[in-house]
Amino acid sequence: MSDLKQSLLGKYSEQELASAIQAKKEEYSGLLTEEGALSIIARDSGIRLPEKEVEYGDLSGLELGKQVNCVLKFEKLYSEKYFDSNGRKGVVCNVDVSSNGKTAKLVLWNEDASFLRKKGVEKNCLIKAKRLVVKSLDPLELQSTMTTELFLEEPGSEETVKLASLKDGDTVSILCSIIEKSVLREFERDGRKSAVINLIVGDDSGTGKLVCWGDNAVKANKLNPGESIKVEDGVVRNGEVHCSWSTHIVFNPVKEIQAKTTKLFEISDGFSGLVEAEVREVSEPKISNNEKKTLYVRALLTDEKMKMPCVFFNDEAKKFLGITDSNMDLSVLFKLKQDSLIGRRIVIQANAKNNSFSGETELVCNSFVN
Repeated sequence: MSDLKQSLLGKYSEQELASAIQAKKEEYSGLLTEEGALSIIARDSGIRLPEKEVEYGDLSGLELGKQVNCVLKFEKLYSEKYFDSNGRKGVVCNVDVSSNGKTAKLVLWNEDASFLRKKGVEKNCLIKAKRLVVKSLDPLELQSTMTTELFLEEPGSEETVKLASLKDGDTVSILCSIIEKSVLREFERDGRKSAVINLIVGDDSGTGKLVCWGDNAVKANKLNPGESIKVEDGVVRNGEVHCSWSTHIVFNPVKEIQAKTTKLFEISDGFSGLVEAEVREVSEPKISNNEKKTLYVRALLTDEKMKMPCVFFNDEAKKFLGITDSNMDLSVLFKLKQDSLIGRRIVIQANAKNNSFSGETELVCNSFVN
């Protein structure tokens, strides 16, 4: 009999304690072991036992249904999966792990699954895990419970591939920066709901396209231009990196990266990409006379070798001007903002086209990266 159970039997009868354990297991949808249920009952009853020094083992000699403390290497992480079971919403993530030559499947639930995202956990990291439960022996599977604790012992490390080196059919890991994202599109296939979103990303070798599916699409929809991500085990198809259920996206990787930018003198009609330049001049913002009432502002950008006009529309115009309300008097706004805009260095995702009136090449800003 465990010390915890013995302490509780001083307050409960055996029948009362058995009923309380069963009630806790049902409350947490079977995710609690008996020891986990006892821990919660003890906490709720104000009973605390002295903390013992934790001993961490490996994957040898495990017993079905028992709790274990072990040090695990994360060999492969899969996409988090969101679920709604009988009105209870949650998230689950599967991980292939190893320890001293033995392998297992690790299933992390809810807060333990969220731990991966919050800590930026990557492939090949070492994790100390307290109070996992052995769910099956053949194949070996461990699961987290309501009392599991995870600690990042060593960050992961892995060689990544440059976007310019992608080859169709390869499974790759890449480190990149978000340049632009499409609108999330939801659809239904074979009776199952899913989603997809396209991202334009960049690294110091160039730009590329990510296609994120399912739960990865939902998570990617929260990203903003300029943020760095690491994609683990994406599949290259038609020059695009596809991120499905077997792909893990790290949202705050240990390393960050700035996408490669293009110089103004390298830009011509039809260009689409990342541009870094300084604001030299700004014209007074205006609102179009048509039904759409489009807010727009023109600026002259410059770098070490060239000048080029750029137009910002609607939300991007507001970001450029640093405003949230476009209903105020634009001439007053311009006088207040003009000095702070001149000399500002910006990074934008933009398209280039020839102006039919002036014949000059001009940029149209699609999104801000900073």
